[in-house]
Amino acid sequence: MSRWASDVQRVVLEAYDALAKNGKPSAGQYTTLCGFVMTRGDDDNDVDSSKGVVVALGTGCKCVPAHRRDSEGYVVADSHAEVIARRAFVRWLMEQARAVAV
Repeated sequence: MSRWASDVQRVVLEAYDALAKNGKPSAGQYTTLCGFVMTRGDDDNDVDSSKGVVVALGTGCKCVPAHRRDSEGYVVADSHAEVIARRAFVRWLMEQARAVAV
């Protein structure tokens, strides 16, 4: 694993570990973790990943069964980590856009 990948993994795990225990798996259980990390650098070869900031995080590995899905879309049907993290990332992007639009 590259240094960049290791640094990204480290900051995502640190952000997850800093969260409250509520909702996390118990001993013997597992979940999938996904995070979006913002890094800064002048170009692709000069990214300072050691100062990466987690801007979105998600956990999960389940889908709602078809019989429990809402026909109007009010229930999140796919609760996989990547989907939850992407939703959080899009929300973060929208908040950033609102902040500069004011």
